[in-house]
Amino acid sequence: MRLTTPDGDVVSSAGVPTGELLAAWRSSRAASVTAASSLAPSGGARLVMPVISAALRIPGVDGLAIRRMARMPVPDRDRPRRHSWAHARAEWPSGEVREAWLRAGEAMDFTVGSMVEVTLRLARGEGRPGAHTPGALFGAKLALAAGGEFMSIHAPGSDVLPDLEAPVFP
Repeated sequence: MRLTTPDGDVVSSAGVPTGELLAAWRSSRAASVTAASSLAPSGGARLVMPVISAALRIPGVDGLAIRRMARMPVPDRDRPRRHSWAHARAEWPSGEVREAWLRAGEAMDFTVGSMVEVTLRLARGEGRPGAHTPGALFGAKLALAAGGEFMSIHAPGSDVLPDLEAPVFP
């Protein structure tokens, strides 16, 4: 899938099973959810992944691969984009569609900020018993507290942004 970020950058992503997949499905209550990442292998790389995965199950091959990868030089590179982006699109059988874009700075800083914010909230006794994703437990404001900024949350064709107190998806 090719997406154009609110900054105007065009990014390619491929479907991949991630934790976000279950979180999006549970929080949106949509009939079907797809998770994708720009870091997921696509094209030819996606075709050879099953072969590589099978080869790594051969005793000794995994250790050899780890040692080889540990010696590989990693060149310094500029960030490909000024911001890290998260995009969600949900569609229900009724035909209702909602999209959301979240902008953050460096992705790992945002991830750490999210983890710290969840930890602090739990230490203060916030939350409720049970198994929850951070977003389901603390809502969309968690992303803001972690350094993110919602650029748009809307039904396509509408410029109305809902209140962040309400769930992003119905």
